[in-house]
Amino acid sequence: MQLKRYVALLRWINVGGKNKLAMPQLKALFEELGFSDVSTYINSGYLIFSSESDDVPQLISLCQTAISEHFGLELPVMVLSLKKLQGLVDTTPEWWDVAHDTIHYVIFVIPPMQASQVMEVIGDIKPDYEKIARCEEIFFWSAP
Repeated sequence: MQLKRYVALLRWINVGGKNKLAMPQLKALFEELGFSDVSTYINSGYLIFSSESDDVPQLISLCQTAISEHFGLELPVMVLSLKKLQGLVDTTPEWWDVAHDTIHYVIFVIPPMQASQVMEVIGDIKPDYEKIARCEEIFFWSAP
């Protein structure tokens, strides 16, 4: 079976001193779970790894359970295949990340949160100064 590449996004890691988790420990845990080619991205809770599995819900459950058991943290986790992530990136609106005097965000909706809940929090956009576009579970948002 061929290995597939994935990205895991963990919410609430190392934010404001809460839920501190050293990336080397997180990397080691993912290797203990049998994932290969594991790497972390800055101190963010973002990991890239390879797995034989193509069952994303099972990968999410495995990661959440292992993090809970090893670190005592109940964290929402999103797992995307690199292929899926590339497809989402390919939908980037033409206006996103163009203006230099504007902040450009990518918002990943990590279950149990839903995109409709994110839109409720955002509320009505102000088209004269901000732009937002949704593609599945991510939002592209730009504002001064």
